[in-house]
Amino acid sequence: MSFLKKLFGGGESSGGAPKVASRETYKDFIIEAAPVAEGGQYRLRAFIVESEAEDARRATVIRADLVTSSDQAAEFAVMKAKQVIDEQGAAVFN
Repeated sequence: MSFLKKLFGGGESSGGAPKVASRETYKDFIIEAAPVAEGGQYRLRAFIVESEAEDARRATVIRADLVTSSDQAAEFAVMKAKQVIDEQGAAVFN
């Protein structure tokens, strides 16, 4: 059960919002990379945010890939989020 919680975002140890390692704008969307620490490695995770509005829709991109550094995980997560935006555009929020 704890594996599933971690995989789907329920395993945050801080109890608050996930720590965002990097943030950038791509094709009018905001990408926030937030790697997940797991067993001495980092899982790729990013949030695609519709806009700066407080009630903006968010989509989560999480991959099974694990890397050894948080910076590398953030970099790869941003690349994967850009790929999702290129493929799905605003449909990512449906």
